[in-house]
Amino acid sequence: AGADVLICIGGSSIVDTSKAVALAVANSIRNEADLLSYVIEPGASGGIPQSRLSGKPILQISLPTTLAGSEFSGVAGITHASEDAKLLYADPAFYFDTIILDPTGTVETPSEIWLSSGMKLLDNTIESICSRGSQPIVSTLALEAMRLLPLSLRETFQDTRALDPR
Repeated sequence: AGADVLICIGGSSIVDTSKAVALAVANSIRNEADLLSYVIEPGASGGIPQSRLSGKPILQISLPTTLAGSEFSGVAGITHASEDAKLLYADPAFYFDTIILDPTGTVETPSEIWLSSGMKLLDNTIESICSRGSQPIVSTLALEAMRLLPLSLRETFQDTRALDPR
């Protein structure tokens, strides 16, 4: 493809699409059938599998506009019309090289999307605490997120241009 860097600006679906593009660039994937050969079965690997990239991973930069947190994951969910399903892809190369957390980049995100992504983040936070594989440091951070998130969401609901709670 000749690309040196992939810049992702957006939320969860955009981030996952960016990961799929990175996979396609590194492996010279040109069609859906080739992409489908990289699907993983949920829970089959016991974590992120070994990298299956045949080429050099492209430099990835993310500027998230929601609270979904997908940019911090090595997993991507891609909906395939031909399969009528959202399928999972995972690779260590899916982790972004740089993530720019800039609240000014989130102000134009519609309130419904911003607030619902906050609820998704709360769900993920609770899940991380309840997981059988929960780690003490993760649980500690998750509990703090559970304390701060409702306060911040309330503030951004009341003032959609407020930067501090973002």
